[in-house]
Amino acid sequence: MTERHKPNEVAPIYQVRDALKRAKAGQNCGLTQENLLGMLHLSGDQPDQRTLMDRFVGTSPFDVLNPLRQMAVSRTAFGVINLLRRYTDGFTTPQENELAGMLATAAIKQFNREGDICPLGTYLLTNAPDNLVPEEVKQRAAILDSLREH
Repeated sequence: MTERHKPNEVAPIYQVRDALKRAKAGQNCGLTQENLLGMLHLSGDQPDQRTLMDRFVGTSPFDVLNPLRQMAVSRTAFGVINLLRRYTDGFTTPQENELAGMLATAAIKQFNREGDICPLGTYLLTNAPDNLVPEEVKQRAAILDSLREH
């Protein structure tokens, strides 16, 4: 049985949202690579066929009837994409640089462990700055992403 977040746990999407805010303000984001991978259930090596989005949201199937969760997911996904853009342009704080590296590492771990099952993860890998994602991973992600579109 796939492990899910317990009802009284804060879903990773909210923790990442808060980390983005703190890092942008120049504060410690409050996450470590180890606890980010742990809360996303990516610390082990056994595939479980969960997408990166499912890991962030913490539920499956996604609760489409909850508008607050939908807003949190949309805003956080935009925040991560915006972080990567600003990182590429050199407009990030040192704390944001660290958080961008942690998020890229989580996407790499997801891709290497589960394959190309998550459009969000593949998007992050193919659009992340070159120094965050190895070229070989970017190329594999781009190839698999192009196959999905046809």
